[in-house]
Amino acid sequence: MLLKADAFLQCARDSRRCPSLIFHKDVLKFYPLLFFGKSENKKIFFEKAPICLTKSRATQISSIELPENLLHIGNYAFAHCANLSEITIPDRVTTIGAYAFEQALGLSSITIPKNVTTIGDGAFSQTNINQVVFETNKLRTIPSGMFSYSGLQSVSIPYGVTSIGSSAFNECYYLTTINIPATVNSIGNFAFDFCYSLTSVTVEATNPPSLNSTFEANIPNIYVPAGSVDAYKAASGWSTYADNISAMA
Repeated sequence: MLLKADAFLQCARDSRRCPSLIFHKDVLKFYPLLFFGKSENKKIFFEKAPICLTKSRATQISSIELPENLLHIGNYAFAHCANLSEITIPDRVTTIGAYAFEQALGLSSITIPKNVTTIGDGAFSQTNINQVVFETNKLRTIPSGMFSYSGLQSVSIPYGVTSIGSSAFNECYYLTTINIPATVNSIGNFAFDFCYSLTSVTVEATNPPSLNSTFEANIPNIYVPAGSVDAYKAASGWSTYADNISAMA
């Protein structure tokens, strides 16, 4: 069963008609924009997983209990849901779409579950998220702008990631520490630019990942494997920060 985009238009016009909703187990695809406009439907429950949650304009949602069998969170699924203060992404989710939680300003933390393989650009950008936990080791790319303009304070990139996209953590003003695993071989332009509080970056790769214009506004202390200090200081991109590169403890 697929619910059409205007299925609950009257709820948007008068929230007293449906202050909360329970979806039947046969609903397979769900569009949060069913609650178009300034609907005040605050609680949503499912009897069984829809296949995908996609593009939302349900800006007043404060609580949603995602079903355990959910596989995909689509592009813009919870974008601009400023009142959404807490969400648990089920373990079976494999993809999180572009800008899925952009400007979901009520969120302060997020956990990326163990089966996530793909995350779209800007998925958690312009949020107040200050903590992220990566349970997955299946993710290979940190996408462009993933946490840009967010409230992150520290981040450990999960093992298995091979590339960090451009502006991935750009303008995270409260970000102080970053740990980059040995699997990363490419760091995009401006990935950590304008992170004014950044003091420490640990890079575990023996061979310097490709790098270009990554720490332009603020140059942190960069810690690398003891036997690779000279290689980093001489490497293209890294040589700009040679005075800040030293051996990790």
